[in-house]
Amino acid sequence: MAQELKKDTQTLNHTVEKNKNVFLTVIVGNNQYGSSKVYFSNDDSNILIKGDVENYNLGRGNTLVSKELIVKTTVLDSNENTNKISISILLNDMRYDYENFVDHNHDAFRLTTKINFL
Repeated sequence: MAQELKKDTQTLNHTVEKNKNVFLTVIVGNNQYGSSKVYFSNDDSNILIKGDVENYNLGRGNTLVSKELIVKTTVLDSNENTNKISISILLNDMRYDYENFVDHNHDAFRLTTKINFL
């Protein structure tokens, strides 16, 4: 059976503390494999980070206000016990959880997360 790619998009509105740095972490759950690509929507040729994203410093809150960050996370369903896809986006102490399912084991899933900084 050919591998299928399922896609979805979510939009998050995140209020920043203007004088505090914002750190981004992406967690792929359920013992699945995943990788992310992070960039600002107005400059998709300037990738900030690819691969595992853990405590990546996006900068001070006041420099992020009114910007949109794009986080594209691709997950390969490698856990034979479930087809559930779980992705968590952490911005400092705020956690945003996302869940979905693929149809078959070894299918792939791509979540595009658009983060608007307020």
